[in-house]
Amino acid sequence: MDGAFRVGDWQVEPQLNLIADGNRITHLEPKVMSVLVYLADHADQVIRKERLIHAVWPDTFVTDDVLTHAVSELRRVFGDDVRAPRYIQTIPKGGYRLIALLAREDVLPREGLPPPALVPGVAAATEVPRSARTRAIVWALTLMLVAAAAGWLGLRVARPTHARAMHLAISIPAAGALGANRGLDLPVLSLSPDGTRVAYVANPDGKARLYLRALDERESKPISGTEGAYHPFFAPDGESIGFAARGKLRKVSLADGNIVDVCDAPTLRGAAFTVRGTIVFAPTSHGGLWAVPARGGKPVEVTRLDLGTGENSHRWPEVLPDGKTVIFTIRRGGSFDNALVAAVDLETGQRQALIEGGTFAQYASTGHLVYGTASGMLAVAFDPIRLRTNGTPFRILDGIMAHPDTGAAEFSLSRSGSLAYVVHGAAVTDRTLVRVDEHGVAEPILPARRGYEAPRVSPDGHRIAVTILEGSDAGIWILDPARGALSRFMPESGNTHAIWHPNGHSLAFSSSRAGPRNLFCQATEASHAPERLTTSPYWQWPTSWSPDGRLLAYTEYHPISSADIWILDLAGGRRRPFMVTAALETGANFSPDGRSLAYVSDESGTQEVYIRSYPDPGPKWQVSTDGGTEPVWDPRGGMLFYRHEDKMMAVDITARPSFAVAKPRVLFEGRYLGFPWWDHTPSYDVERTGYPFIMIKDSERATPPTEISIVLNWFDELTRAARAN
Repeated sequence: MDGAFRVGDWQVEPQLNLIADGNRITHLEPKVMSVLVYLADHADQVIRKERLIHAVWPDTFVTDDVLTHAVSELRRVFGDDVRAPRYIQTIPKGGYRLIALLAREDVLPREGLPPPALVPGVAAATEVPRSARTRAIVWALTLMLVAAAAGWLGLRVARPTHARAMHLAISIPAAGALGANRGLDLPVLSLSPDGTRVAYVANPDGKARLYLRALDERESKPISGTEGAYHPFFAPDGESIGFAARGKLRKVSLADGNIVDVCDAPTLRGAAFTVRGTIVFAPTSHGGLWAVPARGGKPVEVTRLDLGTGENSHRWPEVLPDGKTVIFTIRRGGSFDNALVAAVDLETGQRQALIEGGTFAQYASTGHLVYGTASGMLAVAFDPIRLRTNGTPFRILDGIMAHPDTGAAEFSLSRSGSLAYVVHGAAVTDRTLVRVDEHGVAEPILPARRGYEAPRVSPDGHRIAVTILEGSDAGIWILDPARGALSRFMPESGNTHAIWHPNGHSLAFSSSRAGPRNLFCQATEASHAPERLTTSPYWQWPTSWSPDGRLLAYTEYHPISSADIWILDLAGGRRRPFMVTAALETGANFSPDGRSLAYVSDESGTQEVYIRSYPDPGPKWQVSTDGGTEPVWDPRGGMLFYRHEDKMMAVDITARPSFAVAKPRVLFEGRYLGFPWWDHTPSYDVERTGYPFIMIKDSERATPPTEISIVLNWFDELTRAARAN
């Protein structure tokens, strides 16, 4: 197609990389324009993807994702719908076809592009150019001159008026509440780039999976094969969705339902497609960012932690419009109050700080970064070219808060200017510490509702160590139930997963005080600094002491092998692996006689509880029969407890004359706090006499969210809020 032409309602100027209708002009990337021109040259023909890639990128290796992004960009500009196309039709397993009406330059109507007088502050030309092509050139040059002058003078060029925002909601049936068993600590929703569909995670039968809802349809549709999913994210063309499930980064095609395992991602903390056919992602909760081909392959490192400045995680990447710059969150210490939002250039690796005290930042084409904090959702003016924020951040919405443990915030923006979000219900601080007998009857230990996690009963049964979350603060507290006295163990934040030493006078725990979470130990009556037990770039947390107090079992997360079980010998400071495989192994718990370890593994594809002898890992016995997590021994021996969904299970164990495992039985059932599948640190403990159980009950007011709020044309509200500030 030589020269200018019209496609549908749009005039196309290939040499200027411009297209325009009667109201606006849009600049296309050169390759996107080349795709349009090639389709126009072969109008009404089905052009296979391979042929189109060879024509537009003849000397470059690119993936299908690059082409689908280019087509998606054309559809976005045209306002085309892939399901009811007016411009570009997708032929399944065939390719693409331009179906819009074409007109060449010699038959173009004289109206063409809008005259320069429509640009504020610029007078109309004294003579209207005779050809549409000349008008396009004059208009483009005028626009560029005005933009340059505005930039030099520090002025703002007026933007086109946005459509007014419209609010609506998607109701999820109560049986299909949003999120998995931990609620909203990891992302559960994503808006498609064109803002017409939302993907979300729900658990109607206790098993989380992905659902897809088109905004013009009444019902959501489950996506087959996505069980265990979290953190959905759309590809740029909106035709596939990435997500995490069971330690893998995966991708599902919405056209045919085909699912691809892209690579390992043991504890995914953010992922985003690029227009170059790759995915930038954080595979674990304690490392840097990596990039991997979207079709699957070997990841390559993008960022590396700066341990000297206290960095312990890079997460929540977002790709900017230039396709080569990624903004992401840097976690420092144990709190997101002092997290940093930064940008990294994928080509040079150069990093630049953007926001102090924010997380989960997303880019809005109004020229803002929108991000989460412990108190709500904020925005700040942002220049994506110079990578600079301008002015003071301002509040946008309350109720959308960054989770204190992961830094995730439940909102998603579309390129079209829409917003999807979920408002938090009762906070994690609204939990109750309770005693539960073997029949499931519960009574509160303390009247105060707080963010309790992982209670541990002291060897003498007189005290309970418990983690308490308060906002972004995580600390260890010690409770004397007889007196109702609760006191903080250490003033510093970032300390969790405390377990009592058999002597009852010290605690081992996980702490981010010196970088990634490593193991420390501190006497309960000591005033000096805690003793550091391990130094590792990988996150670790203790799970059990041997009965003699000489050995400490703990879990370590490795980017390659996922969660593994290690044993630390306190006498010599030596550590050795107990279970290090490609499967997930965690939650190791010494038996009362110290001769075996109970643990959780997903080697079968389902999390199950196993027992293995110690010190030499000989034969193993599978304890659970239909899934199980969080094993805890009866302190008296002869019985192992574990949890299966909402059920507390018990299994009789016989050691002599030979080892035998009885059939599991249900003790009671109830909705109590549980830890996520990748952790399996017990979220409960047992009194020294075997009963009752010390457990954590969420507030009765803390019902799982069942509604997704949608704001169409939300950028209008964002722009007005920016002006007001």
